[in-house]
Amino acid sequence: MSAADANASSTHSMNYLKQHPEFWFDDGSIVLVAQDTGFRVYRGLLALQSTVFADMLAASNPSPGETVDGCPVIPLGDSPHDLVHLRVLLPASLVHYDISDPNQPHSFETISAVIRLADKYHIQSVQDHALRALQRYHFTSNFDAFSGPPDLVIAVKPIHAIGAVNLARLTNTPRMLPLALYQCCRLDNEALLAGWTRADGTVEHLTPEDFERCSAARARPSSRSTPRFTPRLSGRCTRARGVLPTRTARASAAL
Repeated sequence: MSAADANASSTHSMNYLKQHPEFWFDDGSIVLVAQDTGFRVYRGLLALQSTVFADMLAASNPSPGETVDGCPVIPLGDSPHDLVHLRVLLPASLVHYDISDPNQPHSFETISAVIRLADKYHIQSVQDHALRALQRYHFTSNFDAFSGPPDLVIAVKPIHAIGAVNLARLTNTPRMLPLALYQCCRLDNEALLAGWTRADGTVEHLTPEDFERCSAARARPSSRSTPRFTPRLSGRCTRARGVLPTRTARASAAL
C-alpha cells in the first residue's frame, strides 16, 4: 500500500461513509474507500485482474472496527472521481472498456483516469486498451490518422495535451510525445503555466524538463519550427495568393 493510501485510512470514518450510488453491490465482498465514498465490490475480481490488489488483499487483516456489513475496508489514496472509471469494479460479466462506439463518446478525463489507475494497480490489459485509444484517435504517430477527419469518440480539449504528455511519461509510451508536446507548444503561456485541472480539483503540470522543451521550441523562429510546403505554380503564374515569396519558399525548402 502506498503512503497516500496509508494516510487515507485516517481521513475517513465508517460512521460518515457515503455509498457510491452505482458501485455499491449488496453482495460485494470488500469495500474500497476513496476519501469519504465507499465502493462495495468483489474481492476475487479485484485480485484476479490486479496483482497490486491481490497482494494488498492478501496482506490485509482488518480489525472488527474496519469492516462494513462484515466486509473488510481498504482505504485508497485515489479520488472517487477517478475510481469510478475503473471498469474492474464491475462484475466479471460486465468488464469491458469499448471506446469504438461513436454513440457512446468518452472524455479525455475518463481515459486519463483509467490509464492512471490501471498503471497504479497493474491492470495491464485495461491500460493497453485505453492507451491504444488515445494513440489511434488523437496523440498518434500515424500521419493518415492525424490528417484525417476529427474524431468524435473521445472529446479532447487543447489543455488536455498536458495530461497526454504526463500519461506518455508515466506509461513509457514515447509515440504519444511528439504530437502531445506539439499541442502543448500551441497553448499560450498562461495556460501552460496554470496546467490542466482535473474534475477532482487536482492540477497537472508538465515536468520542468518538458516545460523547458516547449519554451525552447516556441522561442525558435517560426521558419524553423513550422513545416512549410511549397506549392507548384503553373507556367503562367509568378505569384499566387497565399503562396510564400520565392526567397522564403526556397529557404523553407532547405530546412
